[in-house]
Amino acid sequence: MAPLFDMFAQAQNGHAIELMAKQFGLAQEQMAKATAALMPAFSTGFKHNTTNPYNFGALLTALSTGNYARYFEDISQAFTPQGVADGNGILGQLFGSKEMSRAIAAQAAQMTGIGQEIYKQMLPVMASTLMGGLFKQTTGQMSGGLADN
Repeated sequence: MAPLFDMFAQAQNGHAIELMAKQFGLAQEQMAKATAALMPAFSTGFKHNTTNPYNFGALLTALSTGNYARYFEDISQAFTPQGVADGNGILGQLFGSKEMSRAIAAQAAQMTGIGQEIYKQMLPVMASTLMGGLFKQTTGQMSGGLADN
């Protein structure tokens, strides 16, 4: 499977970082650092969910609906109320609580110097977009198939 950061960067035809930078008023370099700062948490969350059969089943069910693909194809959809709600649902699945999501935002802010409020807004957008990328990857709709490491 392609690394999460690379997969995320492919969203919106390779313009995800650029579009998110504009949305949050950051330079593209800052946005790339901000995104990279969150990837270890997302990676850990996805891995943790695959080790528990119940969590894995719930994650597969969410993934199999295909509803997240639209966020990967058009990242502006991830900023809509529905996109944020879907992203918050995935954050709950991955991290277990709002407190954990806030702690992740705080840690990323401390690492990069980018405000915690921006990270709080970024997390659900990234979650829904990453789910869309995983859907597209697992269904063979994106370059960089499951065998890629």
